[in-house]
Amino acid sequence: MDKFKRISVENEFDQATANQAEELARSGPADGSGLHDTIAGQVDPSGRVIKPGLFDNLAKQYRDRVPESQRGYFDASLPAKRLQLSGNAATAQYTQEQKYATIETGKIQDGLLNSILQMDPNDSASYEAYKTKGHDAIVASPLSPLAKKAALDGWDQSAPKALAQAISARDPGKLRELFGMAPPAADPSLPAGMRNNNPGNIKFVGTGQAPGVVGPSVNKDQGDPQAVFNTPEAGMRAAYDLAVRKYDGGKTSANQLIAGDGGWTPGNTQAAANIAASMGLGADDDLNLKDPAQAKKFLRGLVLQEHGAASNRYSDAMISDAVSGTAPAASKARSPADDLPILFGDTSGRVTAAPDMKGIHPDVIDRFKTLQNALGESLPVVSGFRDAARNERAGGAKASQHIEGNALDLDVRGKSQAERIKIIQEARAQGFGGIGIYANSIHIDTGPQRAWGASHHGDSLPMWARHALDSAPVGQAVVRQANAPVDPRFVGMSPDDMLQLANQDDVAFRQKQAGDVAQAKVEYEAYKDHIELGIRTGEIRDPALILGSKLNEGDQASLFEMLKTENKDNAGVDAIISAIGAGHKVAVNPFNSDVTKIADKAYNQFITAVPADKRDQASTVFVQSTGYIPDTLQANLRQGAASKNASELAASLSQADAVERMAPAAFTTIPGSDVQTKLTDYRHLVNDLGMSGDAAAQELLRRNDPVVKVNREVLKPEAEKWVKKLTIGDVTDAFDPGIFSSEPGAGIMPEQSSALLAEYREIATDAYYETNGDEGLAKARAVAEIKTRWNVSHISGAPNLMRLPPEKQYPPIGGNYDYLRANALETATTYAEPLGHKVENVAVWPTAQTRADIEANRPPRYRLFYRYSEDGQTRFDEVLSGPWGVDAAEMQKVSDETGAKFKHDLKVDDEANDIERGAAAKAEAINEDPNTQDFIRALNSEATIGAGRVQADLHRQENTTQAAPVPLTPAEQRAKNLGTSTYDGSQKTGFGNN
Repeated sequence: MDKFKRISVENEFDQATANQAEELARSGPADGSGLHDTIAGQVDPSGRVIKPGLFDNLAKQYRDRVPESQRGYFDASLPAKRLQLSGNAATAQYTQEQKYATIETGKIQDGLLNSILQMDPNDSASYEAYKTKGHDAIVASPLSPLAKKAALDGWDQSAPKALAQAISARDPGKLRELFGMAPPAADPSLPAGMRNNNPGNIKFVGTGQAPGVVGPSVNKDQGDPQAVFNTPEAGMRAAYDLAVRKYDGGKTSANQLIAGDGGWTPGNTQAAANIAASMGLGADDDLNLKDPAQAKKFLRGLVLQEHGAASNRYSDAMISDAVSGTAPAASKARSPADDLPILFGDTSGRVTAAPDMKGIHPDVIDRFKTLQNALGESLPVVSGFRDAARNERAGGAKASQHIEGNALDLDVRGKSQAERIKIIQEARAQGFGGIGIYANSIHIDTGPQRAWGASHHGDSLPMWARHALDSAPVGQAVVRQANAPVDPRFVGMSPDDMLQLANQDDVAFRQKQAGDVAQAKVEYEAYKDHIELGIRTGEIRDPALILGSKLNEGDQASLFEMLKTENKDNAGVDAIISAIGAGHKVAVNPFNSDVTKIADKAYNQFITAVPADKRDQASTVFVQSTGYIPDTLQANLRQGAASKNASELAASLSQADAVERMAPAAFTTIPGSDVQTKLTDYRHLVNDLGMSGDAAAQELLRRNDPVVKVNREVLKPEAEKWVKKLTIGDVTDAFDPGIFSSEPGAGIMPEQSSALLAEYREIATDAYYETNGDEGLAKARAVAEIKTRWNVSHISGAPNLMRLPPEKQYPPIGGNYDYLRANALETATTYAEPLGHKVENVAVWPTAQTRADIEANRPPRYRLFYRYSEDGQTRFDEVLSGPWGVDAAEMQKVSDETGAKFKHDLKVDDEANDIERGAAAKAEAINEDPNTQDFIRALNSEATIGAGRVQADLHRQENTTQAAPVPLTPAEQRAKNLGTSTYDGSQKTGFGNN
């Protein structure tokens, strides 16, 4: 039983030890330090515990639970158990330590990689310092040797990869050169000349025509094939050399060198003009190509003409090297002495000897030699020309390029994948269209572009080869120096990483180029717009500023024509402004678009020359002087007339009212009818109905409300019937002051009563709509409204209704307004007498000017009419000598006369009072006389007082100033003759209109 219990305790001890050791490993230090000793403790070589750990603590705990008889067995098992636990703990500590070291090393690398990405990629010293720091961190880490090697290998890949990304981010398009790789496939959208490394589009004459020529192009878009150069630098140098030869031959101007006989593009004068303009020259000016600066401008203009915006890919440095004669090694003429030897392979079953090369086309051999030179090594040829029989024995295709002498098979045994990638990319770059990939050989031919694998079909092409060919240039030479080495910073990088980064860099480069082209176009258009704006504003008037600009000739020509037109217009603008400044009238025909265009420019220039707070006044001066309403002002009027704000609408229509009076003909040319229509309605509401400007605008807005329009249409038939029943009597009755005064009339002229009745009926009609057809309420509202607009005036002698009566606007003098009627009668008489008319009465009529005067706090002016009789008929005429009104000087004169009369009359009254008081004193003395009888004293006293009064009255009558009587109207005279102050009631009914 004791043994069983020991075994049970040992099992629990083992389980507890495993669980707690696992927990310690999970919760212990991140780097695992001390984990082994914490779990297993330490023992000396003799097995003595020198540092107890978890194991010892648990062993002591569980040993106490083991029966005494079994403890020796329990103790004997402990060393083996400790040894096993120690191994597990050491493994756990090591694993934790490696994991921690990996994480921390990764953090250090990430920080260094971020620093590399942010640094100046041209700062090689900083890059090497970062790279070394990362290397040292790995070496100093507690990583295992294998982990260290893996980390160092990874770091050697990650650091240059980050540097390559930094280079691409700052200056894309350089990685392939730095990686020693062929350039990316030429963008098929690029011009053929650029794909042929031929910036000048030089025609092919022969391989010896210029250094770097490798053969003719496939394209013949210019009639003959172009020369294909092995580098764009070689092509740029050839373009410069050809230009200088033509220049030295007497073709010194662009017209001669470009468009002349034997020129670059004979007959193309536009191209000549464009290139000359890009140099700041005329087409017949000397190009001066001996001057390096001018030669560089010429090449830049040439490639721009030949390739358009894509020519930005040719750097200024490349052009400078071409002019200075600094050509890259690859662009120098290839000497046979420099060619690597052609070797022949000895592959089993494919024995190749010299005769196989005899049938190979010379161009294929020349391209192959260039291929070998570019790779820096000879590639053994295992198969060249084959006759039909040999081709059949070799298992070749019936239409094999070997039979045509256009193909070679190359021995690539022992070549790495990266080396094979360089071979096929360089072969494609040298114009080998056909590429076949086999286990030990690579087939190349100059046939159409295609690729295949072991099955002789494209689907068997290895993926690495497919990617390599996708990024290889097609039908052109390598755009880098031959045997270009890999930049030392990238030596050892994975070819796959290089290819991936290079492809990404190609995309970034094209995006940057597209962005640069787009930006250049935007800047060009902005520059063009700036010049065009200067022409339109008059800042540019000198043709030299256009012809000497950076614009192309086509834009220069169009802007030059614009300038001529603008200069002509500007002369007209100056004439208009000068005339206005001199106070002269300038007739502008609003129906002539050429004339109005000039007038609009003149207005804009005229109005901007004055302060903002004076521009309304300046606009008035311009319209008054020209009789024309400028487009800008028309637009403001249209905008204001369309406003839904009553104040804005009122201001706009008030301005339109003034403008129409100044330029009625031009006003009719304002596009659309809204301004004219609203102005007509506005004038009616203000002038005919006496509304204020804001009230009239609000009414216009109300009437245009869709709901109001619908309601009016429904009620319109009944409203028209009802309104005909309304009479002037409705209004005059409302002004009836009672039984002691006469009712006001509707005016002495038929027009006055007609106007009153028309306004009353119009107001009543609106009220009818507003009250939804309630006749009583509508009538009451209309009468109440008319009473706010019309009032009683005595200007015609008797009381009559009118709008804006003078008595409400002029001050009383001497407590009355008699001076207004007297002045009106005097003015009318002065005007009428020379015409043989005898003035019987007068009437005044308010106008828009009357309201304007009142709003401006000026003495208001009215139209003045007078009545006279002729041939037994009553007639009315208007005083046409100007609007009638009493000015301040006249009012002062009347006031002074009234004041003087008042003072004189007051003195006379005082003197008369003194007479009366003297008589009263005498009467009092008589009454006090004791010697006289009472009744005698009373009689004498009364007689004395009465005599004093008579004498005082006589004194007043003789000395008081008598005002000239105001002439009476015939009605007043008849009333006087009849002994009554009333007058004929026909005035009330409006001349019979009841």
